[in-house]
Amino acid sequence: MPRALALCYLGEEAYQPWCVLGLVRNRVNVTARATDGLPVCAVVTGEGNRQKCYEALGLETAIPPARAAVARRFCQTACPPMSRPAAASGARLGTPPPPSLPLRRGDDA
Repeated sequence: MPRALALCYLGEEAYQPWCVLGLVRNRVNVTARATDGLPVCAVVTGEGNRQKCYEALGLETAIPPARAAVARRFCQTACPPMSRPAAASGARLGTPPPPSLPLRRGDDA
């Protein structure tokens, strides 16, 4: 994982969050446990990268959509307080994205 993160950081700063998102989602998809992504997010540098990481974890907890209660509990208990809004936004729990979360054009609509 350190090598994969190092490769993400080689990219332009504006695109790094999406590399981090792909990295953490892949890790979770391999193990089918969102908690396995927490160590990745814990060491990610850059506020936007970190917020995108936790947003991805939130998204992974909300699949399938019927698991909203599981996603809400994960976001509130497993994620650090400063990253809970990003995780909840990713889980589509009705939480607006925090200002530090990098968005693509149209993501905020």
